[in-house]
Amino acid sequence: MDDKTQKILRMWLSIPRWMRNFVPVLLSLLVVLGAIFIGIEMLIHPTSLSISLSDLLICFIPSLVLTVVIIKNTK
Repeated sequence: MDDKTQKILRMWLSIPRWMRNFVPVLLSLLVVLGAIFIGIEMLIHPTSLSISLSDLLICFIPSLVLTVVIIKNTK
């Protein structure tokens, strides 16, 4: 490995493992929760948002999945 690659590897390994795992999980959760909240808002006020069908599906599917998971886990 050249010096630049070694330096990048050392910097990456100096980051704690929990932080290396936490940041991608946090970003994924923010995207999914944002889609869920927009999906819930569309369910409550469907005419207030001018949104395309693809956006509706992208936001509605995570809301539906989360609803099914919550219902199955509460039984």
